[in-house]
Amino acid sequence: MSNKKISVVIPVYNVERYIGLCLDSVINQTYKNLEIICVNDGSTDESLKIIEEYQEHDNRIKIINQENRGLSAARNTGIKQVTGDYIAFLDSDDWVEEDFYEKLYNACENNNADVSIGLTCYYYNNQNIQTDRWVNQHAFANKNNIVETIEDRQNIIYSCACWNKIYKTELIKKNNLSFPEGLNIEDVPFTFAISILANKLVKVPEAKIFYRQQPDSIMQKASSTRLPFCIFKIYEVCENFLESLKINGEIKKQYKQILENFEIFNIYAWFGHVNKIFRKEFKTLMRNKFKQINIKNNPYISQKSEEIYNSVIIHNFERKLKNIIKSILSQTL
Repeated sequence: MSNKKISVVIPVYNVERYIGLCLDSVINQTYKNLEIICVNDGSTDESLKIIEEYQEHDNRIKIINQENRGLSAARNTGIKQVTGDYIAFLDSDDWVEEDFYEKLYNACENNNADVSIGLTCYYYNNQNIQTDRWVNQHAFANKNNIVETIEDRQNIIYSCACWNKIYKTELIKKNNLSFPEGLNIEDVPFTFAISILANKLVKVPEAKIFYRQQPDSIMQKASSTRLPFCIFKIYEVCENFLESLKINGEIKKQYKQILENFEIFNIYAWFGHVNKIFRKEFKTLMRNKFKQINIKNNPYISQKSEEIYNSVIIHNFERKLKNIIKSILSQTL
């Protein structure tokens, strides 16, 4: 087996119930040349004590302590510390099958790919495991496991998760890629950038990662907070990144069109999580954003996105027009 090293970055914050399973799954990997970087993001429970105990028995584990700055900042800290040829991200309440990294590594090496992508198993506390969910629906939307064309890359962009993959470290370091700090939904701009910059991506449905679904997770709390509003800033980050790229103009246009389709259905999807006291504000921002998008002559606009666009822009205009006419008529009668 090659001596190339995989650096696994694990952000840790108050996960004393789950971090043991996560670390067990990594240290027992069939691929042994690992660097396990645990970034303790200001945990206030027993998480740090647990990872220190693991470190005593496995010198591949490195611990970095920092004040609580959020998931993106913890991942960025980890990126700065990696010494491996490949980087992987693993959330501390998730875990991977024992040959996960070996399969992803072999796929990259055998196909000269910058990135390899595993299958996400959504795990529910009732022991129910599902794979027919968002990430897989897009990442494995077609049977072509080699991802090179723009058309194939769009599905990887839409799948958006960062933790079901390994990446060549050079790709991330050379392009100074990081996660936007202070924002949630942080996977989207990172995956968008990776999908454009990678020379080739390869899908490995036999490699499995288990993604724990928790009722108290950040995503589940979205409906009681302003978290969904991050989506507007997230797409601004994507747009700015795309604008900064020095690539062929026609190719840049295609990625812009792909991004616009993603914006329509993803922003609308987040609208469904907005607390009713914020819905009017979010809807105004959504409408203003959609007005900046030209869906005509965009081959990447799906039928669903067109329907969403029309329901937000055109139908709203029609309602306003009817109200204006009604008001005029009432004043003349």
